[in-house]
Amino acid sequence: MDKLDKTLGVTQVDRAATSSNATFAELVEVFKRDIDLSEREHSTKTKIIYQLNGFIKHWTKVPELRAKGPFLELTPKEVTLLDFRYWRRWFSQEFGADYTNNCLRHLRALYGIARKTNPFIDDATMGVEWTKQEQKELILPSKDKCRELLDEVRKPLCGWSADAADLIEGIIYLGVRRKEARLMTAAHVRLDRGLICLSAGITKGRKGARKARIIPIIPGTEKFWERLVSNAPNEPRSGFLFKVSEATETQARACEKVGIQRLTHHKLRHFWATLALESGASPKMVAEWLGHQDGGVLVMKRNTHVRTEYSREAAQRLGITFTFIRPEALLPSVDPLREDGTLVPLVLPRYTK
Repeated sequence: MDKLDKTLGVTQVDRAATSSNATFAELVEVFKRDIDLSEREHSTKTKIIYQLNGFIKHWTKVPELRAKGPFLELTPKEVTLLDFRYWRRWFSQEFGADYTNNCLRHLRALYGIARKTNPFIDDATMGVEWTKQEQKELILPSKDKCRELLDEVRKPLCGWSADAADLIEGIIYLGVRRKEARLMTAAHVRLDRGLICLSAGITKGRKGARKARIIPIIPGTEKFWERLVSNAPNEPRSGFLFKVSEATETQARACEKVGIQRLTHHKLRHFWATLALESGASPKMVAEWLGHQDGGVLVMKRNTHVRTEYSREAAQRLGITFTFIRPEALLPSVDPLREDGTLVPLVLPRYTK
């Protein structure tokens, strides 16, 4: 390494990765270093590296790519668009759309590193289509079923059932993300003002772009929050409201027992957002409570699901509203059939000026 390399902080890995014949092993080292030096959260960095390592591990498991050899030994010029399409087809069937699309983003980042010194390298990933995510219909529970769910998770089947139930109930009452709930302390609960004040340090977002969030305490849930605050330790570092970080198994068991569609922690946010909108809150206001910064666009697109119970109530209100319907405009309540089964012609009234 010469003096110029030492001055600029250029490593041997950088020199190898910027050569025209750099292998993916050398490009991956630069990619991992860039991820480590970025301002992403530690959990996000770990997830990215985990996804990339998973892609590398399963490369040779694709039947059409076994003859290619290990991915790290190849160069960008040796992998074709067809190779990546073979990989996408197999990988998406094995691991789903989200994992596949995330790995495709990482692959394009590797080609971006290679093209910095050799822009004539063709990015074979640019012709690979994104894997479409199959949207499953989310059937939200009724209010009675929600009450049964909360009662079910409270049953003392294991030592941490009560703690898991607190987390589930807290997300239902507040609509926060699971990681945000895990970091909540007694200081975030303002019972005297009827508010939950989340600091920017625990909300989701990139460093420097996070915003504090204020969510009203739902009337009737004050005793729940009072109990959590009174049971929270006084130490500022360990005074968390919720004693568990997730309650996946407890939640899945309770949903199966109650007889409703399985609800994940994130689906509880959908449930909360839907109830908030049904209660009359505007999409913009619900978006602010959820921590979205798009003015309610995502709320209207993804976070609302019309519950059957609410749909019936809305239809009944429409019947009251539509008081101008003329009786003669109503269709017959019975099938207009003759005794021999032929249809009786429906004569509509003729209107004159």
